[in-house]
Amino acid sequence: MPGRSPKFYIFVIAAAFLAIVIGGNVVGVMMKPGDEAQIREAIETMREASLAGRPGGVLEYLSDSFQSEWTEGDYEGFVNPKAEVGRFLRQARVTRIQLSDLEIQVEGDKAQVTCSMDADFELASMKSSYKGPLQLVMKREPTKRLFIIPDPTWKVTYAGGVDMESLRAY
Repeated sequence: MPGRSPKFYIFVIAAAFLAIVIGGNVVGVMMKPGDEAQIREAIETMREASLAGRPGGVLEYLSDSFQSEWTEGDYEGFVNPKAEVGRFLRQARVTRIQLSDLEIQVEGDKAQVTCSMDADFELASMKSSYKGPLQLVMKREPTKRLFIIPDPTWKVTYAGGVDMESLRAY
């Protein structure tokens, strides 16, 4: 079209690109699977990130209000339990995690997850294994995509139920 400046065309292209990106994210939020599938996906993502040595892949699914049974009693020195999980994952080498008998009970914005865990890891040259129960409490927390699109995400608020008698060092 004669008479239009190049800035106009750049603006139109940028606006179209922005509309496509925002529209794609809105559709992505609307097409999310059900609660149980989202929780299973979050747990599997954390498991894979642990095995790959990527603490961030675990921490993104831990709530800022995360607590665990290890932050009580003798372990009250953990000022920030989420940071302690990150520190552990940076220092340890997780070689195997298998989860079985996964049971998920969703009630509104909260979920109880119980399973059996079989894991091997190495910390400070000491190899350890754990085979026993694991309990997670998860909550659907408000998050945003592109800073504007609401995208509630299931995050772990509590981890526990671990049978310390089942933790073995070798």
